[in-house]
Amino acid sequence: ILELKLPPTDAYFKLAHVVDEVNAAIERAWDASAARAAADDDDVTGSRRRDAPPVLDPRKGNSVCFASALHGWCFTLESFAKMYLDDAAVTKKSAASSSSAKARTVSPAAFGARLWGDAYFDDRTRRFVKDPPPVAPKHDDEASDDDDDDEDEIPLTSGPRRSFVYFVLEPIYKIYAQVLGEEPSRLAATMRSVGVRLRRDELTLDPKPLLKVAFARFFRERTTAALVDVISRRVPSPAQGARSKVEQWYAGALDSSLARSMLRCAPTTGEEGEGDTTTTTAAPLCVHVVKMYSTPDATAFLALGRVYSGVIKVGDAVEVLGEAYTAEDPEDARECVVSGVSVCHGRHRTPVRRAGPGMLVLLDGVDASIQKTATIVDAPADRARRRRMRFADDDDDDDDAADDDAAAT
Repeated sequence: ILELKLPPTDAYFKLAHVVDEVNAAIERAWDASAARAAADDDDVTGSRRRDAPPVLDPRKGNSVCFASALHGWCFTLESFAKMYLDDAAVTKKSAASSSSAKARTVSPAAFGARLWGDAYFDDRTRRFVKDPPPVAPKHDDEASDDDDDDEDEIPLTSGPRRSFVYFVLEPIYKIYAQVLGEEPSRLAATMRSVGVRLRRDELTLDPKPLLKVAFARFFRERTTAALVDVISRRVPSPAQGARSKVEQWYAGALDSSLARSMLRCAPTTGEEGEGDTTTTTAAPLCVHVVKMYSTPDATAFLALGRVYSGVIKVGDAVEVLGEAYTAEDPEDARECVVSGVSVCHGRHRTPVRRAGPGMLVLLDGVDASIQKTATIVDAPADRARRRRMRFADDDDDDDDAADDDAAAT
C-alpha cells in the first residue's frame, strides 16, 4: 500500500499471487518428502506423505491471515466478515421498528467465503454475483500511440465490484489515505465515516503511532483474536500432534517405554498393573533441543526445546545426548544439572518451576555440550537403551540442511 502504491484491485491480484506461491512451495516440499519416504522402507510416515498436499485457501476455515506487523493489524476473511455482521446487527436493532422486512441471518464463515476469488458485489441490488462488470470496447477512433491516454478496459457502469476490494481493501486504503493526508481538524470527521473515533490528543500523533491507533480502533482490538483463532483451529494440540512428530523424529523403536510415553504426551506412564489396577509413575524424560539462544550478557546460551515426555524441573540431573551420540558410541553424552526453566514470550521469558509434555521451554545450565541440537533425557540408568531425537538429514554433513530441519521442527 505504501511502498508499491498498488491500486486496490492490483493489490488483490498481488495477494492472490502470494497465496499461489506459498501453495506451490508446500507442494514442492510435500513431493520431496514423498520421494524420501519412498526411498526409505522404514519410514512409517510414507503413506501420509504420499497423500495430496494441503492447500491454503483464504475462504476455507481461517487458513490465511492478512497482516501488517508494522502498523499493528491482522485479520482473516471470517474476522473481517464478523465486523460487518456486528455492525449490521446494531443497525438492524435500531431500525427494527421502521422496517417490516425479515433480515436473513448470515454466518461470518459464509460471508467471509464470499470475500475472495471471483465474487462480486452489486451495490445497487445488494447481492453477490459471479460475473465481473462489463467493460466498454475501445473504439478505433480513440486509439492512439500515446500510452498515457489509453485505457484498455473501462467499466460501462459502476456495477458489481470485486468483493475483497469493495469490503476489505477500500476501507483499509481509506484509513491510510486519511491518516497520512488529512489535517487533524478534518481527520476526526472523516475517520468517523469508517467507524473510527479518535481523541484530540491522538489526532496530533506522528503518522506511524496514529496509524496503529486508527487500525486498533477499526478492528476493535481484535487483531490478536484473529491470529489466535487461526492457531487454535489449524495447529494441532501437543497430544494430537505427538504421534506424527515422534514417528518422524525419534530414532529408536516405537514400542519402547520412552516412545510410548512420548506418543501419549503425558507426564506419567499410566502402565497397567495386576487385574484392573493401573500403576502411575513418572514418565521418562525426553526434551528435544532445536536451537540455542544467547543470553543478554552473551555469557551463556539458553536451549530452546520441546518436552516430549516426562517433566523437567529446576535442579534436575539430566543427560544431554549430542548430535553424534549413538548407543554403540556414547561419547557425545554429558551429565548436566538444569539451573533454570522458563517459558518465552517474544523478547521476554517467564521463569517456571517445571514444564510438562508439549511445552516449549528455555533451559539454563545445559549449554556446555550442545552445538546445535540435542536430546535431553533422565540421568543415565541404562545407556544401551537410549536413543536420541534425530533430524531428517542426519546422515548428511550439510550444516545448512541441519539448520533448516531444526527450524522446521
